[in-house]
Amino acid sequence: MPVKLLVVEDEKSILKLLRTILTANKYEVVEASTGAEALSLITSHCPDLILLDLGLPDMDGNTLLSSVRKWTSTPVIVLSARTHESDKVEAIDLGADDYITKPFGASELLARIRMALRHTLSLIHISEPTRQAEISYAVFCLKKKIIHIYEPTRQAGEISVLITDIVQH
Repeated sequence: MPVKLLVVEDEKSILKLLRTILTANKYEVVEASTGAEALSLITSHCPDLILLDLGLPDMDGNTLLSSVRKWTSTPVIVLSARTHESDKVEAIDLGADDYITKPFGASELLARIRMALRHTLSLIHISEPTRQAEISYAVFCLKKKIIHIYEPTRQAGEISVLITDIVQH
């Protein structure tokens, strides 16, 4: 099953470029051109990673990022024309996993996607021969539904759940 990326970008030419680069590299691409559409697609498509432009027509991308971080740990890479250090710091402090300024190179973008996905996959540990997985996530998608998992016996912010069957979305 291919890795699913949600691209949130309102400029059609950049969206087309991203789609071309990502599909050529075997990623499944879901597209949104507004923040509202992105929120809907995040809950319905459960992407493995989100590429987020900050300059959206209906809301600032940082507002979307802040909202998304309240209920999912899906990796978010910001792609933005905003080049000031303060813009980068704000997005990272709001929960972005990485920040790439436009214009960007395809090779760097793909490397940063692979890095973010590696970090996500390092949270899943398969133990043989029982094939059980210990997953450290606050929220994850299971059968296209958002599932919140809390284990009150752990320290604040630490969540660890044992799952016997992993369902791919």
